[in-house]
Amino acid sequence: GLESVVDIAISGNGEPTTAREFADVAALICRIIAEFGLSPGVRPRVITNGSLVGRAHVDEGLRRLAACGGEAWFKVDAGSAEGFARINDVHLTPRQVASRLHRCAELIPTWVQTCAFAMDGAAPTDTEIEAYLDLLRQADAALLQGVLLYGLARPSLQPEASRLSPLSEPELERIAGKIRQIGLTVRVSP
Repeated sequence: GLESVVDIAISGNGEPTTAREFADVAALICRIIAEFGLSPGVRPRVITNGSLVGRAHVDEGLRRLAACGGEAWFKVDAGSAEGFARINDVHLTPRQVASRLHRCAELIPTWVQTCAFAMDGAAPTDTEIEAYLDLLRQADAALLQGVLLYGLARPSLQPEASRLSPLSEPELERIAGKIRQIGLTVRVSP
C-alpha cells in the first residue's frame, strides 16, 4: 500500500526541548512542510514532559510549531506529588505541572498524553484519578484539545517494569469516562 507522512514528531530518549536549537528546529520543520507542500496534511508534533515550558527558546519553538499547524503532546501520568515521584521519579507539585500545561496550551494546541497502568497489581485509585482530574482542571481543561489515554502496549524499559501491568480495556474506559465528565475529548489506545 501507499505510505503517507501524517506527522513530523519531535521526541527523543529524553526531553526534546532541552536542545538549545529547539526553536530553530521548529522553524526548519515548518519551512520544510511549506516547501514540500505538505500542509495541511502533515502536522508537526512535539512530545514533551513540559519541564522547560516558560523558557524563551522553548516558548518560541512552540509558537513557531503552532503557526504551521503543529501541536504538543504533553506527558502527564499522575496528579499528585506522590504519583510524580513514584511513576516519573521527579519531585514536582501538581500546581507546577498544571501551570506548565496551561502555558503550553496557550502557546500551541495541546493534548495531554497519559499512560494508565497497574502497579503491583493495583489499578489507579479513585483518589489518584481525582488528583489527576484536579490537575487538568487547574490547567484549565477548556484550553486543552483533550487526552490521549493509553495502556502498556509494550513492555516498559524502566527499572520497575516488573511491577507494572496493563489495565483491562474496561478499566481504561472507566478512567476515560471520568475524564470526559470534566468536558474533555479522550482518545483511548489500549
